[in-house]
Amino acid sequence: MTTYRYTLADFYGQLRQLVLTGAAVAVACLIVTVGGSGALVDSYRQSAAAEVGPADVQASPRAAQGQLAGLTDGTAAWAWRVPGVAAVHTT
Repeated sequence: MTTYRYTLADFYGQLRQLVLTGAAVAVACLIVTVGGSGALVDSYRQSAAAEVGPADVQASPRAAQGQLAGLTDGTAAWAWRVPGVAAVHTT
């Protein structure tokens, strides 16, 4: 019959290896996740730009015929002060 000796120093050595391995795996997962999400966002942005192209923003104070809803008068007035927003007046 074989007898195995396992000391406290051996246990701490194994525990240290386990912790370091776990930390390395966690860092690798973090790097892959951050890199992957950045690539995903860039891909979505490129797809949206290719499909839609450049578009101007228009602010309308009231719902025009055929639209579901417009902005309130105060919100439309605020939006018209934002650079790049084209004011569209519907009566």
